[in-house]
Amino acid sequence: MNRWKRNYSDIVRGATDRNNIVALLDQGIVSVANFFTGLIIGRICTKEQFGLYALGFTVITMGICVQDSLILTPYTIHSPRLKGVELSQYKASTFFHQLLYSLCILFLLILFRAGLSLGVGPPGMVPVAEALIFVTAFILLRNYARRVSFAALNMGEALALDCVVSLLQIGGLVALAYFDSLAASGAYWIVGMACGIGTIPWVMSKRKDLRIQYGKAISDLKRNFSTGKWILASGLLWTMVISVYPWLLATFHGAASTGVWAACVGVINFCNPVFLAMQNSFSPKIAHTYANVEVDVFRSFSLQVTRVFGFVLAPFCIVLMFFGERLVTGMYGGKYAGTGFIVLILALDFLISALTFPLSRVLFTIGRADVDFKINLVMLLCLLSFGILLVMRFGPIGAAASLLITDLTCLVCRYIALSRLVPLSTERPVLESKTFPPSVTEAK
Repeated sequence: MNRWKRNYSDIVRGATDRNNIVALLDQGIVSVANFFTGLIIGRICTKEQFGLYALGFTVITMGICVQDSLILTPYTIHSPRLKGVELSQYKASTFFHQLLYSLCILFLLILFRAGLSLGVGPPGMVPVAEALIFVTAFILLRNYARRVSFAALNMGEALALDCVVSLLQIGGLVALAYFDSLAASGAYWIVGMACGIGTIPWVMSKRKDLRIQYGKAISDLKRNFSTGKWILASGLLWTMVISVYPWLLATFHGAASTGVWAACVGVINFCNPVFLAMQNSFSPKIAHTYANVEVDVFRSFSLQVTRVFGFVLAPFCIVLMFFGERLVTGMYGGKYAGTGFIVLILALDFLISALTFPLSRVLFTIGRADVDFKINLVMLLCLLSFGILLVMRFGPIGAAASLLITDLTCLVCRYIALSRLVPLSTERPVLESKTFPPSVTEAK
């Protein structure tokens, strides 16, 4: 009994840590802005326009996935081991990497737009693609700024940035809706401009730390790629499998079916403020803990984080299971009636996926993203073996069921991997020395 009381007390303390509270407030603001963005579009526009907005969002998600894998996750892992000038130089290097990456994304989006003009892709997607060409770089820059702040455990800095962007974003969308000019493409123009205007003060405040030394930037690029190549492979595979479901729905059942999916996912996103806040807070904490404790403590901390995720998020998911359809129709209108079972499955899947996150982050931190990639191959196998068939046969319900089965399987696989790779012993797993600068390796 005492052991359970102690575990419960530890979970509550972990969930109510000051940084977690600030991160929760920040993510609440971001998620409310994103939620109202989807709500305004889904309520005012047609199902087709809402579906096109959801398809554009998968493109943004894919871009952020690569950014996180090659730039931001390596920064989060390495920065706790650096101090002073080394940290400033490394931050400047990652800013240079961010600029290069934005140019690459611009080129790929131009190709995407060219493909749409040849008749490849859903009808009506061209204006969305054109908007993405101009605004994606600003969306990625905003994500870079807030994640760098989170890595330094400077939650207040990220909060200030996100307050400005969110106010501009919602204000612009309301203006478009008022003048009856709202469409999926216009929404992305507003989001991109808000991110650009809001992030400028952050960049200016960091200009002393962002003085790029190009030789150092190239060597850091090689080092980050060495760290991030498996993270990239794993993240791309995961994002591709998750993002393909809206496109499958649009292909087999039309953009309106994707709109139904977007409405159901929009309700599930009620949990996002808490979930993403915990991600933003605990990701750097996992890296900091690994840098400072022995393996047995690190494993205990990792499992404790997983329990905190479940303890905090379970009540939200239970509410969505019972009241999901009422929320969907209340927010997006009666045209989305009959979605209760879809929301129930997605809510259960959300909880399973949330429990998976800390285990995946631990694998990244100990340098075994290759294992996480292999586990994500299971997701691809599930998609190819039964996922596509379920979408074809049952539409959004089939897509939700496929995700649930897939994520439950991956959760079990990650727990087994953690048990084997982070054993209870006095020896800790160490990343390859080439991953770090020599001074950091020696310091360890």
